[in-house]
Amino acid sequence: MTPVGTLLENADLISANDVSRALERQTREGGRMLRNLFALGAISRGALYRFLASQGVPTLNPLNHRVSSDVLELLPAEFVVQHEMMPVDRMGPMLTVVMLYPWDEDAIHAAESLTGLRINAFLCDSDDFATAYHRFFSRSLEEDLVSDAKQSSETETPSAAPSTYDLNALRADVSEIDDLPVLAATINRISHIEDLTPARLIECIALDVAATGIVLREANALRKGEANSVVRIDDAVRILGCDHAQDAILSAPVIAKSNERITEEYVRVQRESVNVAVLAQNLADSCGDEISQAPYEIALLANVGRLALIELVRRESEGSNDFDHPERFRALVEAISQTDFAAAGAQLATAWGLPKVFVESIRQMRTPTLARQYRKTAALVHLADSIVRRTSVLLENDCENSLNTLGCSSAAVHRALWPAAQYKTVNTMPVVTAIA
Repeated sequence: MTPVGTLLENADLISANDVSRALERQTREGGRMLRNLFALGAISRGALYRFLASQGVPTLNPLNHRVSSDVLELLPAEFVVQHEMMPVDRMGPMLTVVMLYPWDEDAIHAAESLTGLRINAFLCDSDDFATAYHRFFSRSLEEDLVSDAKQSSETETPSAAPSTYDLNALRADVSEIDDLPVLAATINRISHIEDLTPARLIECIALDVAATGIVLREANALRKGEANSVVRIDDAVRILGCDHAQDAILSAPVIAKSNERITEEYVRVQRESVNVAVLAQNLADSCGDEISQAPYEIALLANVGRLALIELVRRESEGSNDFDHPERFRALVEAISQTDFAAAGAQLATAWGLPKVFVESIRQMRTPTLARQYRKTAALVHLADSIVRRTSVLLENDCENSLNTLGCSSAAVHRALWPAAQYKTVNTMPVVTAIA
């Protein structure tokens, strides 16, 4: 899902300067991105509601429902205030909630972790939310918001991401990254295969974002021409030769363990990227249309900007204990998610000399309707990324534009990959399994 700052900026509801100011305030005082935008007066809750409603986000007024005490007890008042999310109804493993911003992935994940239920989120008007909160919890939302903000300022300031890590400034350095670190597991696999055939090497490369970037960059450097651009891993290995491709990977940097939390996050995003790539390939096959020559490779590199920012922070933090505290580290991860990492990824893909389809699809992976070229590929990446990165996705609401661009109905996606697919890597090959 598009970071809220980027979403509102693209809609011309806030400026780039508003986003920068909100990120600076978040770094100093903690709190969520939206809360900081509200505090700065960059946008009002009413304006946010009107915009989201105009985008077709489904709405629900909690005042029109009788909410049982059993349902209200699922989310305590403090959680409701902190995440501006209120429970309304429960049906089996599904909890319906109303939110001021239903696309807040962190809040949804937190609620699912707390309740053990899947969250079905609806948009709610801020005035109706406040009235419902007073009716259901017999407390004033305005007073509790002030109390929560004060508490957040006192508890989150020491554990916020250090001000020395200016992610927007670091983004300017993305182009200077020659190679992202390869996973140690990839080096081990390649090094311990006695008879390394091209097919085996391709399998290893396909599970590593950095290794894929290396061979595609090297192969395109040999071709030197968009008309003969290389977009597939197997073509890149064929052009380079197995020995050359192997040497290029083995000579690349390996992800260091100088900061364990940063390293774990880097590995997590790498694995998540493989899941996005697997799903993108499956969706492309299901749609039946020739969406892209290389859906797997493009989707695999979709989050390369996120990896680049993590790597730059890792380099900056070497020798320090900045992220020993888990809250401080979570603040960094959230700050990266609010940064325009898609633009950073497109910037890196350009510096590596990757084909235009990679650059454009990565740049517009959050807003595929804005893609001038390769709109279907960008929509495919957006759809796969949205499903993998969220535990509960309402396709019709979250991905309507992407589905329309692909000419694919949500029912077709459900038939092929639903109920809500869960992705994992088994042995060396990625697979998709469905939740029963």
